[in-house]
Amino acid sequence: IIGAIQAACLTAGVWVVHSERPIAIVFSDGSFYSMTQDDYTQAGADLPDLSSFPGNSPKWISVRLPEDYAEQAAVRESAMQRGAPLRALQELYQPFSPEHIDPRYDGLPTQQLQRRDAQSPFLEAFLKANGGELADYLFLPFGTRYSLALLAFRKSDAALLFLPVPGGLTPVSSGVTE
Repeated sequence: IIGAIQAACLTAGVWVVHSERPIAIVFSDGSFYSMTQDDYTQAGADLPDLSSFPGNSPKWISVRLPEDYAEQAAVRESAMQRGAPLRALQELYQPFSPEHIDPRYDGLPTQQLQRRDAQSPFLEAFLKANGGELADYLFLPFGTRYSLALLAFRKSDAALLFLPVPGGLTPVSSGVTE
């Protein structure tokens, strides 16, 4: 009986780990999101076939909206009516490239990062480990199921670096705040 219970628990554990593993890191509307099988299911979307995308799993993907604002508004309205976040719109997927990051619109304001850093320092250690100054990086939200962290985009070589934030960041409707 104990062996059967242990086998059932092992099977359940393997299933949970499999369904919660990141399948894709999706860049959408200036933020990165870790997408799991459950995220696609909750969005009412089928699990995407990402085999044509380069690299190992998780695949790095961008959601590319139409350039025309009227077409873009139609896509957003359709997604909202379906209750699907933009990051789950597989028909708009393309391989991620650092050129998809637009420093004019994407990234968190330096003042916001410095306010958060004053409460719980993390920027000094990051800059010490990676070099440079704050102006050398563009900081982008990285959404996971339970919190937000940051990815730092180094402007000189387009490298993306993970930036752990003590206590994480909390999402709000207008963006990201402390």
